[in-house]
Amino acid sequence: MNNLLHFNKSKNNIRFVVRTATIELYRDRKTGPVMKKHAVIMLKNVNNGKEIIHPLNQFIVDYYRNKSYNSMSVASFGITSFLNWLFFDREHPLKDLEELTISCATEFLFSQTKKGNVKSTVKSYENIIYQFYVYLSENSILKNIQHSDILNLKDKHFKKLIYNQNPVGERIHDFKTELIIPFIETAYNETNPIALGVYYQFFGGIRMGEIVNITKSNIRNIGSFGEFGQIVKITDTNLRTDLTTTSGTGEVKKNRSQPIFPYRSLLKKLYNNHLKMYRNTDTDALFLNRDGNPMSGESYRKAFKNLQILFVENLKKSNDIRISTYGHYLDSMKWSTHIGRGVFSNLLAEYTDNVLEVAVSRGDSNLNSSLTYIADTKRIMNKLQKELELLYNGDFLD
Repeated sequence: MNNLLHFNKSKNNIRFVVRTATIELYRDRKTGPVMKKHAVIMLKNVNNGKEIIHPLNQFIVDYYRNKSYNSMSVASFGITSFLNWLFFDREHPLKDLEELTISCATEFLFSQTKKGNVKSTVKSYENIIYQFYVYLSENSILKNIQHSDILNLKDKHFKKLIYNQNPVGERIHDFKTELIIPFIETAYNETNPIALGVYYQFFGGIRMGEIVNITKSNIRNIGSFGEFGQIVKITDTNLRTDLTTTSGTGEVKKNRSQPIFPYRSLLKKLYNNHLKMYRNTDTDALFLNRDGNPMSGESYRKAFKNLQILFVENLKKSNDIRISTYGHYLDSMKWSTHIGRGVFSNLLAEYTDNVLEVAVSRGDSNLNSSLTYIADTKRIMNKLQKELELLYNGDFLD
């Protein structure tokens, strides 16, 4: 392994990268192959684009094989960031992994703090790097560090670090209730392929990575085209096994049945329109890209970013000074696809009666039955609808 860890300092044309591979775990006699996504650490030649799996990927296999793809991905990105810093970005780059010292870890973590990363992010790096040092020590790769020193890494050395308590640029997870319907209306008019997904986020709390995993067969309508709501079965369907870059993947955090709350006829309108507009008999995917293939997480994220820009610009142009000011506020803040889940959570917290209702509706606990779902839907939406009716006066809902 050591020969593969040696770098020619004069030829800084390679970088560590993370890719996604989909493997077949086993084959079910009824449902067919059961697939799983894996994050893979690779070396890339930036001059010719060629990539090979690096032996250090074994660390991810050994420590994360039984964990979720998201956990594998986070760890892989942490390790590649550390390795790229060690061998290419550091003021005095290493030539071999054997040269690694305890101070290398603390210097890297300090560099992350200097970049403006908050405490939670740096702590995540800490845990990953600690496990990485243990792995290297157990495989007799480290020559300058005693195993006992590594075991004291967190308690002795990492405790000296000073963390940023607040983000550089505030991130928001919610916005004004009166803007919910206008935001979905903008999605319908300007970024139609994801309009239904935006509704699912705001009225179902579904994460972006889960949106692109939804299949048509996993949707149960309550009433015609979801007139009285839907129950969406959220599972990691691996619809894009052809993708290797992690930016294009969508990850399901928790398999579950997720209620989608109806608001007047809006869900029915969006769902009916979506089925008519986006069809491909070769896939069961609900959300499709412009080529008719299952939409990737990256495609959804780009469409949402475009929606953000258009929506904020419309707010800033408003003749209502309050709306215009709020548009400038949103323009200065950090927010992305997760805003829908934040809005959904805050709506539930404000208009439901107890914490359990919020947890169940967010998908934090399993639903016992669709009967419970229907009862909760009617009670919750009666409260929400009265509020939203006072805040939206357009004709989009007609």
